[in-house]
Amino acid sequence: MSDWPSEEPTVPGGPPPDEAETVVQPTRPGGRPPEPPPPEEPPPEEGERELWPWLLGLLVLVIAGILLAYFLTRGGGHSTKPVPNVVGETQTAATTRLRDAGFQVTPRNTHSTQPTGVVVTQKPAADSELAKGGTVTIAVSQGQKQVAVPNVLGLPQSQAVADLKNAGLNTNIVLVTNAAPSGRVVAQNPSSGTTVNTGTTVRMNVSKGRAQTTTVTKTITRTQTQTHVTTETTPTTTHVITTTTVVTTTTTTP
Repeated sequence: MSDWPSEEPTVPGGPPPDEAETVVQPTRPGGRPPEPPPPEEPPPEEGERELWPWLLGLLVLVIAGILLAYFLTRGGGHSTKPVPNVVGETQTAATTRLRDAGFQVTPRNTHSTQPTGVVVTQKPAADSELAKGGTVTIAVSQGQKQVAVPNVLGLPQSQAVADLKNAGLNTNIVLVTNAAPSGRVVAQNPSSGTTVNTGTTVRMNVSKGRAQTTTVTKTITRTQTQTHVTTETTPTTTHVITTTTVVTTTTTTP
């Protein structure tokens, strides 16, 4: 007869599982209960499964960027060349040189002291590295800018200087005696409306007021004594001569 208890068969129509009798698992020989089955590993998290494709895509983009940079800088893309120095050349000569070097040219006009048609600046600067087909902007002189001399007659000196400076002109102030109030401009050269280059100097005569004349009269008296000696019988005579001189000094002050 076996030591293992026999399991009772389940009778159809018996009690439902939640009301079934509790069956005690048989013990192994030696009295030890059977070991429980190892726990099942949890399924991977949903977020971890979705993260891997993104990481893989990012890695592919990084590698592609490195390869693209390599080909662009090692001759696989557009190679670069130093930009020639064309400052000081005529617009025609500068344009030809830049195009022969493989660059596009964009000119723009500017005023300067350089002769008309001469390149005064360039961008990018000379010797800068630029891709073939890149654009170089050159500034071409149109000569000095010209302005009309403003009318400053009758203005106070400070206001006249400010007006001329705003027009891009310099000033040369000369103080003169004049009946106009002191500090007023009484003459200018060039005259108002004249077209001149910026930086031209305009002379302004500024009144220092009406002249005042002061007369000083000095009287100078000189006395001379003359003695005449005659014979023994004629007494000695003395003559005193007085000379008066009037000196007039005139002083003119503003």
